[in-house]
Amino acid sequence: MAEAVVSIVLEGLSNPIIQALKSLKFVGGKVQSAQTQLQIMQGYLKDADASQGRNEAIRIWVASVRDAAYDLEDVIGTYVLKVAFKRKPNVLTWFTGIFIKGATERRIAYPHIVDPQVVGLARGTEILAMHLIKEKGPRVVSIWGMGGLGKTTLAKQVYHHDKVKRHFDCLAWVCISQQCQAREILEEILTKLMSPTNEQRQEIAKLKIDQIAERLWNTDAWSSLQAGFPMNEETESRILLTSRNKEVASYADKNGFLFEPQLLNDDESWELFKKIAIGTEDTNRKIYEHKKELGTEILQYCKGLSLAITVLAGLLARKDTVDEWNTVHKNVYAYIRRGTDLGPDYKGEGYEGVSWLLELSYDNLPFYLKLCFLYLAHFPEDYEIPVSTLTKLWMAESFISSTSVEVMEDVSYMCLSELVGRCMVQVGKHGSSKKIKTGHLHDLMRDLCMSKAKEENFLHIIHYYTFGDIKQTPNGRVQRLAIYLEKTVVGHCSGSYENYAHVRSLLYFVSSYCNWNSKILRSLLRDFTLLRVLKFENMYVRKLPGEIGNLVHLRFLSVKKSIFFRGAIIYSKFGMFADSRFTCPLLRF
Repeated sequence: MAEAVVSIVLEGLSNPIIQALKSLKFVGGKVQSAQTQLQIMQGYLKDADASQGRNEAIRIWVASVRDAAYDLEDVIGTYVLKVAFKRKPNVLTWFTGIFIKGATERRIAYPHIVDPQVVGLARGTEILAMHLIKEKGPRVVSIWGMGGLGKTTLAKQVYHHDKVKRHFDCLAWVCISQQCQAREILEEILTKLMSPTNEQRQEIAKLKIDQIAERLWNTDAWSSLQAGFPMNEETESRILLTSRNKEVASYADKNGFLFEPQLLNDDESWELFKKIAIGTEDTNRKIYEHKKELGTEILQYCKGLSLAITVLAGLLARKDTVDEWNTVHKNVYAYIRRGTDLGPDYKGEGYEGVSWLLELSYDNLPFYLKLCFLYLAHFPEDYEIPVSTLTKLWMAESFISSTSVEVMEDVSYMCLSELVGRCMVQVGKHGSSKKIKTGHLHDLMRDLCMSKAKEENFLHIIHYYTFGDIKQTPNGRVQRLAIYLEKTVVGHCSGSYENYAHVRSLLYFVSSYCNWNSKILRSLLRDFTLLRVLKFENMYVRKLPGEIGNLVHLRFLSVKKSIFFRGAIIYSKFGMFADSRFTCPLLRF
């Protein structure tokens, strides 16, 4: 990841305003020296990034290079903006995106988006559909099993099964996070069943009452929800649950039906792997046979777990030659051993190394895609991420490049498509043009994303469950901050932000309107002077402080669905927006 940061800084040093400094007697030498030093370090960073997990000294060095690069980027950005404002506001238009070389050099602009995880699910789909629609069937049908087994994919197959759609009047699908908020879940179900939006109405019109609760984490979560689903009433409605925990699945209904999907057998594993990694058979039969031999050996480490198979296949789909496949084959065993920590005699009997197989897919990303992937850690669990918003956030953070032919939105979409093609991001919805509209992370892939973001000091997350929560301040500098506010939080807790002075990205996530004190907002805007991204939605604020106009680095501002009774004139100080979203009903400027 440090390689990506250094690349961004090097592009910043190539700015004409910075290049002009080279002619100054006391400054020019320092600018040239910084540029040379960064170019030298960049040559080491690619290998160092890959090795830091195994060497503590390298990890510390990479972290120090990353922080130093961030410092230099702050200085460059501040200086350029000051000079540009003195010259002419239009000079700032270049600053809406810093180019990253390599981002436009992908082989596949829009890879074919497959839905590969349907191999081996036909039998389970029929069994579950039968139990849901039979007259004297159980009230609750549960799918349980380990993470990555394909429970959610199986539930989706049942959800769209023709017999299920004909039998029930309507269907509702909800995802339950580990911080289950019962009232919000029940309200979401009622909204989908009784008062849908036009878009939801079109979706529900295709389906008849079956509730599908995806990812139930513990018995407490069900206890908080079951009042909305009384078990002693005669009803034809059904509930389909998914959970990793058999105890939770049994707890929901003692007389319910439990189903555990089976691991894929060897033939099914190869079918799934081949569909993603190879597609149709290679025209060169010899190359195909070599790949099949290597793929079959790699699949032994996946143990029939569909998520591991799809992620590894997505990685190999980007490798054309047999030599590249050989390299991955060697790395897989090394990563498995690192994950299990069972020494060189480990034979792969368990599933402890699966998370490290996912890490292999991350380590094989080019640096610009690593940044894009890590940015997904901002979003809450089970959050459907709008592609239009995500791509603008990437642009504002200077992750995306453009050329005279391609606009930045297209390049951003290409990056997302590649992450989907590598099976690291899952498609939520498609738009009318069949392009991806929303996406999300599998929970195991999100665990990896969160872990890497923390390891790289890329992001810090604060989650306020109740008013007055005191949150631990992170060690070291924070570059990006995401704050989750629960519906029960009436106001935001003021706290110490001395470690947040270098924050570039501040994203708030609230489930409904949150009432804010303008003094707290003013304090945040005063402290976070380096902000490039500010997402401040679903907020109720008496007055938008004028301090927001001092955020001279800001490139993305979203106050969508927020209410302000008194605004502030801010455009006079901004000249470099990648996107601004002022769509609140009572906002006035």
